[in-house]
Amino acid sequence: MKCHNCFCAILFLIVIAAFFGILIFGCIKGHPWMIYKSWDSEGQYCGEDMTKVQIQGNVTAFPLRDYTNYPYLFYSAPSGKKQICVKECPKVGSLKYAITNGTAQEDIFSGVTSIVNPHWCPVDLRICPAWATDAQKQNDDFFAENCTCSYPTRVLLNRCIPNLDDSIEELSKKFLNTVLKFAEVIPGFSNAVMSLFKLWVPILVCSLLSIVVAYIWCLLLRCITGCLVYFVVIFVPIVLIALGIFLFFYGDNFVKLNDDQTNKYIAYACWIVAAILILLLIFLWKKLKSAIATMKIASKAIGKNFGALFSPFVSLLWLLIFWALIILSCVFVYSVGGLKYNETEKKIESLLDKNCQYLLIFNLVFLIFISAHTYFTNYYAISGAMVKWYFNAQKGTSCGCFCLRAYLIAYTKALGTIAFTTFVMTPIYIIIILLEWAEKKAKDKHASKMVLCIVRCLKCCCKLFEKLMRFLNKTLLTVHQIYNCSWGKAAKITLKILMGDIALTALLNGITSWVLFLSRLVVGAISTLIFIAFIKYQYSEESGYILPCAVVFILAFVISSLVLNLYDHIVDIIFACFLSDKDITQDGANRPMYSEAEMSTMVNNLKTSQASDTKVEGASDTKVEGASDN
Repeated sequence: MKCHNCFCAILFLIVIAAFFGILIFGCIKGHPWMIYKSWDSEGQYCGEDMTKVQIQGNVTAFPLRDYTNYPYLFYSAPSGKKQICVKECPKVGSLKYAITNGTAQEDIFSGVTSIVNPHWCPVDLRICPAWATDAQKQNDDFFAENCTCSYPTRVLLNRCIPNLDDSIEELSKKFLNTVLKFAEVIPGFSNAVMSLFKLWVPILVCSLLSIVVAYIWCLLLRCITGCLVYFVVIFVPIVLIALGIFLFFYGDNFVKLNDDQTNKYIAYACWIVAAILILLLIFLWKKLKSAIATMKIASKAIGKNFGALFSPFVSLLWLLIFWALIILSCVFVYSVGGLKYNETEKKIESLLDKNCQYLLIFNLVFLIFISAHTYFTNYYAISGAMVKWYFNAQKGTSCGCFCLRAYLIAYTKALGTIAFTTFVMTPIYIIIILLEWAEKKAKDKHASKMVLCIVRCLKCCCKLFEKLMRFLNKTLLTVHQIYNCSWGKAAKITLKILMGDIALTALLNGITSWVLFLSRLVVGAISTLIFIAFIKYQYSEESGYILPCAVVFILAFVISSLVLNLYDHIVDIIFACFLSDKDITQDGANRPMYSEAEMSTMVNNLKTSQASDTKVEGASDTKVEGASDN
């Protein structure tokens, strides 16, 4: 690690140490039993002697209970408003009758209102608080206020959870039949609903198969990207011109919504837009070819470095571990304050210490910070593999081992750079969250339209700024690996190479976004076709395919983003590699550019210089850091 990055690395380690310090503080000072033990309707904890627990407030008139021998919590059916500590979870009774609880109730399945006998629940099936006497248990008024009926349960985390016995199965069938009766009003809808239940396994398999389809599609983009882009950029002006001609000469006969003069104005507008697009196409034709070539190289890169597909899963696992620790820390810190007696509600509640509020705020900020840090670390690991591949003359195939090694490099050599990037991005994310909260509050308070407009404009500007900064910081991390320099110098080089050809940068991002959106549609359509072919072969007698196919398409559209977002990252990395390679070569590198023949339009007939790589810190005569030991 460069010495000028050590400060950020040390600051990052301090933040991590502060988090674990808060976690340890919560574990020591908190009340762990408040986490895993449950409480009854009075707020008293099951399995705990509340007479020995320190509770703030005037509890002299409140009866504290000894529930040491009553460790399980039983919920009344169906709302669960009555919570009772019991010695053992009941195994007898019926959930069907417990739901009615001896009161007049409308049957949600048949729509018939019936009066249930209030004495139907036998005394031996009544679940009452431990302190209730036998006389109270037999009293119907006491039963209605404090007790509930028994139903079969099982233990789960010190709680009595209903068993799926015959009664609940019967209720489920009645509910399903009721839904189907309503569905019969819409032709074919009932068959579609039933198909979802019958075909859930093929639906899930075909949706997950979209990951494979997306990967194959990314490999094919090397061959078809040019056709897709050229077709659109040429087709759109032609369509606009044709639309203008139609509106100008035939609009009065076919378009009745507007008069003839308005149709002609619209035709003029279409021709002007088409002319502008044609001019842009003429002036940016070489840059368009360069952007397409970059995407082709990215498609080749993802094929040669297929191990990078597993990098997001490593980062996700790492992030889930931190999220679990953050949740655990928040719960423990929240329990530090202990308990208090609420005289208004006449129940015991948790007390949040004011000093602990700051610790919880720190945990919230740390959650945003570590999520951003993991995102950029994942990008750095992918970038490490791509930079090595690019500057090794784009030869060889990586199985992913180097991508895993890049994580080690990220947490050693590049820790300060990634940490500084995270420190820059975290305040932006916090501001966006605060603006979301401010917009919600403004809606709840019925604020004026002017206030809502200002908040929404600020939120929109912050989101656009966040996207710009995220793109710049991702490019910076790639540049850092190529030039082997500090964050500040990498930022300077990043701005130089991107601003040096800002038109190509904007054009590449626009084309990439459009191609990725189209790719999601194609992958979703292919996955849906696979699903249709499968059910036609295996379930030819079934009907109602429309809803299951729509579900498969939506799931495939979302799931395929895992691979397609990776392809987006690789496009940005390859583009940064090319611009850096071009920058180094123009400044006098003793070698030609590493880009292959496909990218010759981007080289612009640069002549090989006879000097050395003076811009890369610690570089050898003919190699950059990304090509050697990065």
